[in-house]
Amino acid sequence: MRNLTIVLVASLIYCGSVLASVTPVTAWRMCDECTDTQLQQCAVEAAIAYDLETGAYVWVFDFENWEASKYLLEVTPPGTIIQGQQEPTEALANQNPSIYAVPQSLSVQEGQLADGLFWLVDEVWRPHGWGYHYPSCAGSLNSSPSANEQLDETEAYIHSQPGMTLPIEIPPGPSQDSAYDIIGNNALALQLGQAHSGAYGVIGQVQSWAANYVSVNPINTETSLRFTFSDSSTGIWRFNFEEGAWEPDWNTFKDSDGNLIPQTASDLPPGISLWFSPSSLGESNLQQFLDRAAMFGIPITGPGGPGGGDQSPVRCDVTSDGMTCYYEL
Repeated sequence: MRNLTIVLVASLIYCGSVLASVTPVTAWRMCDECTDTQLQQCAVEAAIAYDLETGAYVWVFDFENWEASKYLLEVTPPGTIIQGQQEPTEALANQNPSIYAVPQSLSVQEGQLADGLFWLVDEVWRPHGWGYHYPSCAGSLNSSPSANEQLDETEAYIHSQPGMTLPIEIPPGPSQDSAYDIIGNNALALQLGQAHSGAYGVIGQVQSWAANYVSVNPINTETSLRFTFSDSSTGIWRFNFEEGAWEPDWNTFKDSDGNLIPQTASDLPPGISLWFSPSSLGESNLQQFLDRAAMFGIPITGPGGPGGGDQSPVRCDVTSDGMTCYYEL
């Protein structure tokens, strides 16, 4: 069932019309394995924490059971302002509002995006060891929240790192054997991103949904994709929320020796050095690099000097006069 859901989400992403039909949501909470009553109380707690008012929507996620609930808030008497973490003003100190969380049906798109979020947590974050601590209602469901109650954990702790990169192997094929085949070719890079992001294609859309429709982002780490080509060169693709596509970050393209692949002549300023291993892959890296530098019109001397052969790496130094490459002993 979950695999079927991911197929549906992935197909939905490529149609490019998901977010237009999704209700903006003001806040959210996590409430694993909660009853219906607890879920509603959890939504009320979120209302208090974020000073919400009538007409606001709250999500409550059960990550253990892959269940998402959405609630419309109604506050009486009309016009009452919920006072949460901030100290109430004297004029509002005597207000005693009643807060109701009215269950709402999820649209098909909302249900699919929620499943995408659950999948991201279960199939991506947890297996890779990327922890999280989302704002939860679990610690306060035994007491009825009041309008002036101070609530903790209104923000998720970021236990994961600022960025996570998922590895994807690119099979050999025409114009896709090396990062050198892709560098600078945006159309080919976009085609490659769409063709090989696979199930991970859902990540970008879910990140976009969370960033644009939920004030407390449930995804506290930006995810990118690292493509590794058959010659062991690599490049990173990042999701463009506006275009709805995985796009290459040209500044991350490296050969198998770890050298950045230059996109333009400005990427080879005077003072930088590059090293190429004596392996067959290193020789290929060197030749492709020299061809690219020559295309930029950079004068090249070498490689030469003592050494040479299978045991000597090559170093290329860029100067104001051009580039000199030589064997290192």
